[in-house]
Amino acid sequence: MALGVSRDEFECYFADTESACAILFSRVQEIRPVSLSEIRAESKHFQPPQFFKRLHEGSPELRLFRSRLAHVHR
Repeated sequence: MALGVSRDEFECYFADTESACAILFSRVQEIRPVSLSEIRAESKHFQPPQFFKRLHEGSPELRLFRSRLAHVHR
C-alpha cells in the first residue's frame, strides 16, 4: 500500500485521536494536464469549483478528462 503522505505526516495528522478514517483508492489513474482554456473550449461557462464539482456522465469536462487518461480502462 502506498500513501500520499509520509508516515511521519500520517502519524502527526492522526495523533491525539481515538479513532480516524482514511480513504483507500483501489484504482488511481494518472491524467495528462488539462489547461483551463482547454476545459473552457469544451464547456463555455466552466468555472473552477471552489471545493468540488460532480462530473456527470456525458459532461464535456468528463469527456475531456477521460480523453487524457494515460491508460484508458472502460
